[in-house]
Parts: sequence; structure tokens; C-alpha cells
Amino acid sequence: MKALVGGFLAISAIAQTVPAPAFEVASVKASVEPGKFSTEYKNGRMTIANASLSILICGAYRVTPNRIRSGPNWLEDDRFDVAAKTDPATSQDDARLMLRTLLAERFQLKAHQEQKLLDSYTLTVAKGGIKMEAVPGDSPVKAGCPSKLPFTCTNLRMADLASMLSNVAAPDIDRPVIDETGLAGNYNFKLSWTAMSNRPAPGPTIFEALQEQLGLKLQPGKHTVEYLVIDHVERKPIEN
Repeated sequence: MKALVGGFLAISAIAQTVPAPAFEVASVKASVEPGKFSTEYKNGRMTIANASLSILICGAYRVTPNRIRSGPNWLEDDRFDVAAKTDPATSQDDARLMLRTLLAERFQLKAHQEQKLLDSYTLTVAKGGIKMEAVPGDSPVKAGCPSKLPFTCTNLRMADLASMLSNVAAPDIDRPVIDETGLAGNYNFKLSWTAMSNRPAPGPTIFEALQEQLGLKLQPGKHTVEYLVIDHVERKPIEN
């Protein structure tokens, strides 16, 4: 029995000493000139320009800004440029974990995740099927959407579309959106709608636009939603 307990303790000690995944080389600098936010991860190189600390945290933890709790009010104020390098074979999801490590090292970020059962919307495929262009898995086209309507999105996953809807379509979509389309690939599409605050201007609502233009629909329901709670973060990063 003692040998068995000792073995478990040894395994536990080894697990605790495994270092967090990190970039081989990384630089974090204050943005010299204000400009458009951009991000790219390709061949092991991550380049982020003009990102607020809030945006960096959202990218590292794959959450939307409305799922961050207890953060200081200056998270959106300052802008940073990030340049990092790792093994070209590193997946984008693993690169996100490396970005977490970078934020912990440079901004002393400490955070934990909590779950709550909340009113939400479920994103599903509408009757008749999707109306989007599927993107080949080896496409070199950069994933993303513009910051204004109409959204001409390229190489976007449905999970990413669901994540952004409660932000870009607020307050019309006033709750988290959960992807249950079952679509594993990436897609190109154009999406445009008229916000309720702009009525009676012509155009479909966001709910109508999703169904008419993309072949998707939103259904109200309840889901367990994960939130990120910030326990500590420094405003100025540690020097490179």
C-alpha cells in the first residue's frame, strides 16, 4: 500500500512540474500608432497588432468580452503588439495556450473559469440546409470578419460565429449563443441585418438574416455558460 501511495504522489509531483506550453520567442510592446486591430497565426508565427488587453485575454481563453468578470475598467484602454514564434507544427489551439502563458508571464494575469446556467440561444442549421460556401481544410485564406456591416467573413468556424453574435448583434441578441450546428468545417459568407434600434429602416432582423442568408437559425433555451473571472492583472507588461 505504501508503494502504491508513493507511486501516486510521484505521478502527482511530476504533473505539477510539467511547464505550461510557451512560445520559443515572444515580444509584447505598446502599440506606437493607433490603428486597426489584426491577428494572424501561420507556420508557427503569431502576429497581433493594436490589441487591447481585453482582446488578448479573449483570444487566449476563447471567450467573448461579455464573458469576462471582475476585470479592471482599463482593460480596453491600452493597445499592444505581439510577435511570437513556435514550432510550425503547433496547432492554433495550442498556440492559444501559449498566449495564456505569455499573458501570465508579462501581465501577471491570474484567472479562473466558472460556469452558470443561463438563458441562451442555440445556433442550429435551418430547414433546407446551409447557404454558405465551405472552405477547403488546406485553405491559406486568413480567417476573420470586418468590423462593420455587411460582414463578409472568410474561413470562419461556426463556433467563432456563435461566439461573436452576442457582441456584434447586441442588444438584439442579449444572451450567449451556443453552436450546435454540427458543422465542423470553415465557411465563407456575407451577413447583413438591420438592428432593432434602427427601425423602421428596411432590412431583415438578425434572426431573419441568419436564416435567409446563411441557412442558420437561433432558438432560445438554457445552457451552462463558462465565464472567465480575472483575479489579478497588471496594466504594464514586464519588459521583453
